[in-house]
Amino acid sequence: MQDLNKNQLILLTLLVSFVTSIGTGIITTALLQEAPTSVTQVINRVVERTIEQVTPASSSGGTKTTENKVTTVVVKEEDQVIEAISKNQKSIIRIKENNIIDGSDPFYGIGLLLSKDGLVVSAKKAINNPNSAIPASFTATFPDGTQFAMTIIGSNDEEGLTFFKVQKDAKQTLPAEPAVLSATNAQLGQSVIALDGEVKNNISIGRIISVDQNAQNAKEIRIIQTDIAAKPVVLGAPALNLSGEIIGLRTTLGETAQSFITAAVIKRVMKDYPVR
Repeated sequence: MQDLNKNQLILLTLLVSFVTSIGTGIITTALLQEAPTSVTQVINRVVERTIEQVTPASSSGGTKTTENKVTTVVVKEEDQVIEAISKNQKSIIRIKENNIIDGSDPFYGIGLLLSKDGLVVSAKKAINNPNSAIPASFTATFPDGTQFAMTIIGSNDEEGLTFFKVQKDAKQTLPAEPAVLSATNAQLGQSVIALDGEVKNNISIGRIISVDQNAQNAKEIRIIQTDIAAKPVVLGAPALNLSGEIIGLRTTLGETAQSFITAAVIKRVMKDYPVR
């Protein structure tokens, strides 16, 4: 060591650091392969995003130059989940059926506001007193507690969807924001968030484990199956992706809490029920 000059010492230090880094990488990889699934999931859910920012810098001559500043932002899946839920809390409506005969108002399910005009979609469900001469009426409770009357404008038996119209004045603004339906097909392994609950929002998180295509249109995914286990099952509960878009709605077609009719189907069917 004493016979080495300054340059040789620097090169030796770099060589030792390089060998140490390789050894650390090999050991880390081996440990991760033997680690429990819960540990690796936490590690994999931390995503690093690099953001390049262009900032002006003044030179001594008075002319302005630009320099690139690279910032690394760590985005956790937990933060994405919280943001996705926040985006949709104002789109969720609790629906109760007004039973005029006995005065009760049983819980129907969750509805999803689709437009500012008051179009709401939910799961098709059997209603009380279907043979009554008085048309069934419903009450929609918005997230801020405001209530509006609603009526059914149509149902699609094949897809298990029912569309409602909120009864309001033409100039009246609803205390909610329309949900955003995803424009892309759901993918296997994709994270999914179910937002349900009869009285308050309950969250279940899982992944898509299988997809069922439309028999008449192979490009359309009709139903997604997830590993979410929600109890009790609340019909009309939406499924969200990590971007906060609606990718599905729980109906009676899947018959379980894990099944959701896709946003593509909702988009296709809702064209038959315009709100006037």
